[in-house]
Amino acid sequence: MNGRYKSEELMSLEEFEAFIKLTENEDKRFELIDGNVYAMSSPSSTHADIVGYLHGTIFNFLKGKPCKAYMNLDVRLKLNDSIDNNKRNANANDKDNDVNVFIPDLFVNCNPNRIKTNYCLGAPEFIVEVVSPSTMNRDYYLKYYQYLMNGVQEYWVINHTKNRITVHTPEFIKEYTFNDKVPIKIFNGELVIDFGDLSETLKN
Repeated sequence: MNGRYKSEELMSLEEFEAFIKLTENEDKRFELIDGNVYAMSSPSSTHADIVGYLHGTIFNFLKGKPCKAYMNLDVRLKLNDSIDNNKRNANANDKDNDVNVFIPDLFVNCNPNRIKTNYCLGAPEFIVEVVSPSTMNRDYYLKYYQYLMNGVQEYWVINHTKNRITVHTPEFIKEYTFNDKVPIKIFNGELVIDFGDLSETLKN
């Protein structure tokens, strides 16, 4: 399963945290977006290889620097202001409940005060999502809007099946292929990801 969890009511953060602690959900991962719960399926080997390559490259670049790369750590962002909060049930009136919970494949955070025990509270500087068929709409549209609206400076959507990397910033959207070398803007071009090399790695 990798899609919206069927629920008649929108969930608050408090209800979501209780839901994911249920025995039947202990080994599963979920996102909470505008009160809707989405189940996350296990990644494919190609998906894992892409994320691992990127994390390793960025991790090595950031040694001795104030920023840090994370994989699969929750990111909590303010709830989309466009949601009709009247649809939420009576338990969802606490400000701490006005939060979306995302699980990016990879992100870079440069403010250590955002990092809590189990999540990042607030927008990290850089986020990467590697799409699968079941997450494509969320990654390209819903998360794009939520991430940039909340202050993410750079958001990459990687689609290996379509040979495409889409780079989103507040200033531009630019597309690359797996033959390109793609600079990470937040590092002022000092780090460039060689997707040609990544493609060769995926063949092995």
